[in-house]
Amino acid sequence: MILFALDQSLLDSFGKFFGIARGADLLVYVALILLFYFYIDVLNKHTKDRFELTRLISREAINKGYSENKDQIASRHNVHEKDDFVFNIRVYNEEKMVGTVVDEIIHEGFRKLVIINDGSSDNTLSVLQDKKEQYPHALIIILSHAINR
Repeated sequence: MILFALDQSLLDSFGKFFGIARGADLLVYVALILLFYFYIDVLNKHTKDRFELTRLISREAINKGYSENKDQIASRHNVHEKDDFVFNIRVYNEEKMVGTVVDEIIHEGFRKLVIINDGSSDNTLSVLQDKKEQYPHALIIILSHAINR
């Protein structure tokens, strides 16, 4: 760069080597390419960070749910074939429907549910806790994410 600053014609000769009339245009193009590259790199890092944050939040919820329910999980024995199934239900602000869904699953004979409350801001969590108390014979594990992911 210092060399080009001392001799402008050298910059123009360098630009002509790449098929560009003015050497200054070459510097602009290179700067734009580098800017675009760094933008993509930052965007890629942001995406990776969001993915890692989601994994961290999920892992924390799973660990908390397991520690709260490990005695109930250990005492479970398969009584009939429907105990082989575990329903995984993700909910976000579903206070009006989640109770009905849980009722229908339990009434069909399935007794293992893992419900992920994905940071709901309504009363979804309290509805789920009421359903857990309503069906003590069922294994209902409620995992709550701190924020919606």
